Amino acid sequence: MGEVFAEFWRHPSPWLLATALAAAVTGRVLAGPGSWWELLVPLGLVAVLPVVEWLVHVFILHWRPRRVAGLTLDPLLARKHRAHHANPREIPLVFIPWQAQLWLAPTWVVVAWLVTPTTTAMFTLLISVYAIKSAYEWTHYLLHSDYRPKSVWYRKIWRHHRLHHYKSEHYWFTVTSAGTADRLALLDLVEVTEDDDADLALVEVQRQAEGAVLELEQLVGHGRGESGDTGDAVTGGGDGADLLLAGGRGLEVRDVLGEGVTDLVRTDGEFRHLRCLLSSLQR
Repeated sequence: MGEVFAEFWRHPSPWLLATALAAAVTGRVLAGPGSWWELLVPLGLVAVLPVVEWLVHVFILHWRPRRVAGLTLDPLLARKHRAHHANPREIPLVFIPWQAQLWLAPTWVVVAWLVTPTTTAMFTLLISVYAIKSAYEWTHYLLHSDYRPKSVWYRKIWRHHRLHHYKSEHYWFTVTSAGTADRLALLDLVEVTEDDDADLALVEVQRQAEGAVLELEQLVGHGRGESGDTGDAVTGGGDGADLLLAGGRGLEVRDVLGEGVTDLVRTDGEFRHLRCLLSSLQR
């Protein structure tokens, strides 16, 4: 862990975040006593963090180049993130680009000043934002380092993030939590299929994909996307695996799952492999 920690500080983003956090703490101390309700600011941000991570990951980091009025819109954050997906082991690509940090810093100050009623609350918000961003940066870096998880929480998000990179980049978007805001991707599917029992089975399959897909891979052979190392095995989801294996169709459904069940709901709202999987389930 010592070597991993030292490597973390060899990159500009942690230093920029630490500098901004120190400045915010200094400003808060100089601003004097505040109100008790300021304690709700960090609590509220932590509570909504999974949703914020999901939205940023889906609509900013996974932005696809678009041409508008003859111009190609392809922001730096999206370009860097595509490079990160192309080479997840390239550590410099793990971090928030320092160029983005330079304009995000003054932007956060302006936003904090506009949305808070007092100076102390403004600095409390800035401390919270930069503490959370620093924790995010450390967590994301650790997930791509050679460090292997020991705690239950870290092992869960480590496995979760591996699925995002090596199984399907259209799912498992959160980084500091697992199985939280990714449920948002199912809302439209539930609304469309609420009266169809067969399609509701698809919702259940998608909801339990993290457990069932990898368990199926262990039972019927190594999948194309995830390592066969038993140390990386995902436990749980046994009911989903038993359901899919019933009637001797396990291998067939597994192949469909491996190729795209996690892509049923894409970031652009399109459905993929829907009819193929449905027909397999109805045979």
